[in-house]
Amino acid sequence: MSLPFQAQEGLVQLLLTSPETGYLSILDPLTDQTPSQWIGTVSPFLKGEIPIAVDKAAPSRAFAKLVESEHRLEKYISQGQSCVDLGASPGSWTYIPAQRGAQVIAVDRSPLRDDLMRHPLVKFVQGDAFQFAPSGPVDWLLCDVIAAPERSMQLLIDWVRERRCRQFVVTIKFRGDTEYTKLDELKSEMPKLCEVFHLLHLCANKNEVSAFGIGRRSV
Repeated sequence: MSLPFQAQEGLVQLLLTSPETGYLSILDPLTDQTPSQWIGTVSPFLKGEIPIAVDKAAPSRAFAKLVESEHRLEKYISQGQSCVDLGASPGSWTYIPAQRGAQVIAVDRSPLRDDLMRHPLVKFVQGDAFQFAPSGPVDWLLCDVIAAPERSMQLLIDWVRERRCRQFVVTIKFRGDTEYTKLDELKSEMPKLCEVFHLLHLCANKNEVSAFGIGRRSV
């Protein structure tokens, strides 16, 4: 798998339209047009795809969506950071940060897998994910809850607007193909609130999309 672009790297692309002719594109790292600034347009990954992560110790395969989002965002949950995982059960999105030494508040009506319930870095809160608010800002909002798309989108907008989190990964789930038009509000509102915002159908997604990014320090 390719690695994300580094700020000092350039990019040369060559498209041959015949043995003698073609197109050449250059992004010069010495100018302000570096590949890292074009992350939403130019993918560092072969064919724009990231192999789906495999970890048989995870509570479910859902963790792969979080890992892929981190790669595409070029930000990774790390030791000492704080996370809130909304709709956490059975715990796949709690499992990843806890493994890395991050603290996690996991919120759900149902408990996590037994080992995660006992994990010293995991605090389980039994309740409604849509009613929970942290006592202070956290580094990461994580949410893979099964809910109507309107509820998940409004939850994300509220959390970022109120600066409850710095970074976020949220899945927006759909019941049919026609519901994708409901994303228009998210596309309109989130860029105003974020330094970086992505809304993508990931390699690991099913009938859903993932919203991930970095909120502005002042909105």
